Amino acid sequence: MWFLVASALMVLVYAVLKPLGDGLTDTSAWAAKVMAPPGSGDNNTTKQYLRLAQAALMDGWLSNVPFFSYNALVVALVFAALYHWWAALIVFVVAIFIGTLTKSIWARSVSHYLMFMHARLLNRAATYRQKNDNERAEAAESTASELQQIIVVYMNSTLRPPTAKQLKAMPYGDASFYLKYDNQAYCRNLAEQGNAEAQYVVGGWYYQGRGLPQDYAEAALWFRKAAEQGYAEAQHALGRLYYKGHGVPQDYTQAAAWYRKAAEQGNALVQAALGSMYYSGLGVPQDCAEAYFWLDLGAAGELDASQSKQVAQYRDDAASHLTPADLAREQERARKWFETHQAKPQ
Repeated sequence: MWFLVASALMVLVYAVLKPLGDGLTDTSAWAAKVMAPPGSGDNNTTKQYLRLAQAALMDGWLSNVPFFSYNALVVALVFAALYHWWAALIVFVVAIFIGTLTKSIWARSVSHYLMFMHARLLNRAATYRQKNDNERAEAAESTASELQQIIVVYMNSTLRPPTAKQLKAMPYGDASFYLKYDNQAYCRNLAEQGNAEAQYVVGGWYYQGRGLPQDYAEAALWFRKAAEQGYAEAQHALGRLYYKGHGVPQDYTQAAAWYRKAAEQGNALVQAALGSMYYSGLGVPQDCAEAYFWLDLGAAGELDASQSKQVAQYRDDAASHLTPADLAREQERARKWFETHQAKPQ
């Protein structure tokens, strides 16, 4: 019987620690993305930066909270299983329910968790100073300074840490994005005033069905407003709608036209998509030279390793259909594009 008592105590520990543990983990992931260089892509370099930044923010006892919370749940399940297997199942369901309940009740705003991280960074910097480790002290102080700027923005906000879905939709390096665009009324007002970024965000809400009924036609309307102002992400999104026939009649020609506008602004993913359309003759005349050019740009852009490898294979397939003279011409064209846009081919 004491196994059940011990299991219940561990469930209680788990439920008490979960709000703080999840709050610190989610906030640190968000803060790391906010502190990333603006315009960073979802590539391996950025992912490595986010891991290191989050580890720096969750140093010391902060990282122990989610660790102890998780292990309290594991120990509770072990104790319950020693009593009977069905007890472990019941304890798991009850623990998840209570943990979710305590998180919904006791979760605090992002500024609350940011203050813990800021204090920890300052303490760490002071410790490094005492050890005459000035390089690490300066790094901790620099991170604390960046965090302080975020705290100032969110000090009076009641926003809780963003969910994984919300975090994925946020741009890198924009400290005020969550504050501005989590408020639908505020964002829609900006969109109606002609703000292209806000129009793109509203379109994304309709496309994903986030807080609104999913409506591809309405998403297309808002994406178009932003795309016509030259907003590259909206041009990509509108082109994708035409490509799939979501909210608009399927039209590969229109898809290619909008893809090209975004591709000319340096969006590597769209450059690769446009190159594949030229290679297959979908929505544009089949043209292996043009396909090679755009695929070459895409392969050298901000893609993750697997995407870059796949695009490079398509590019090489397109190259196999070109004469040496045509290939040399497109390579020179790509080189000039990279020079103009201050990028380097891989």
